[in-house]
Amino acid sequence: MLIHVVLAALAVASAAKTAAPPEDVSAQIIALERGALDRWGKGDPGGYIEIYDPEVTYFDPGQDERIDGLDAVKAMLAPITGKIRVSRYDMLHPKVQQHGDVAVLSFNLLSYQKQPDRSEPVVARWNATAVYRRTGRTWKSIHVHWSYLKPELKAPVTEESSPPGKSTPPSPASASPRPSSVPSAAMMTRSPSPPGRECGGEPCCGDPPQPCGAWLAAQRARAGAIVVEQVPPAECTVFVDGQEWPEGRRLRAFRFVPPGLHTIECRGRAGLLFQRRLEVAIGRDTPLLWGP
Repeated sequence: MLIHVVLAALAVASAAKTAAPPEDVSAQIIALERGALDRWGKGDPGGYIEIYDPEVTYFDPGQDERIDGLDAVKAMLAPITGKIRVSRYDMLHPKVQQHGDVAVLSFNLLSYQKQPDRSEPVVARWNATAVYRRTGRTWKSIHVHWSYLKPELKAPVTEESSPPGKSTPPSPASASPRPSSVPSAAMMTRSPSPPGRECGGEPCCGDPPQPCGAWLAAQRARAGAIVVEQVPPAECTVFVDGQEWPEGRRLRAFRFVPPGLHTIECRGRAGLLFQRRLEVAIGRDTPLLWGP
């Protein structure tokens, strides 16, 4: 009888040692993701490549369609190797939901980038979901989905130089059929309007001045907006359809363009660093992203 009790106790102890509690699986998966993010911030996408399954599928807002398979993901990441710089990041609210040999990790991500003036602003805000599958004792990601946190575009004021109290983005009536200037080439942010100048209780926009809400509605009725959701590298100059867009380096800056395909380029001293082809629709915001 004593032998049976001892054997039963040993069996229970052995089972407790080999069966990892759910929180251990959560810690393991979060550690894998953090390790990949640490390397990503130094310009090395290899951390992600190492935790992706050969059958991985991948979405992010900068792609035209889903990317299927590890080889295709490698090809997508190759051009930006060594070019991404994130000084630090915050992984917010990570949660792992495990069901057998499958686990889903979801979290919010804030990426910071140190600037020449020693400031360290947030340059990208993300929602992230990664589906992991366990094979033996190894967890690999079989599906990845990055999405952006959409900004609210309220009461914009032009960043173009204008006399005090008057902003001068091109009006819709002055639009030409060229993609670079229809219906306006105004680069916008949510900056406050000049002191003391209001139109019906709102900041003034347009020429002649009008409430920014009405001006924005008129623009949206004819065009879509390209919205900067990730600040490009320091050496990058942004171009839209071949024309330089200096404000494109600012987070949440946006530019109205006509519906259709547009080419966004990040050019450095050595030439073209990144290129994005964005499909813009009337009345909608299209995010400009350079990578996760």
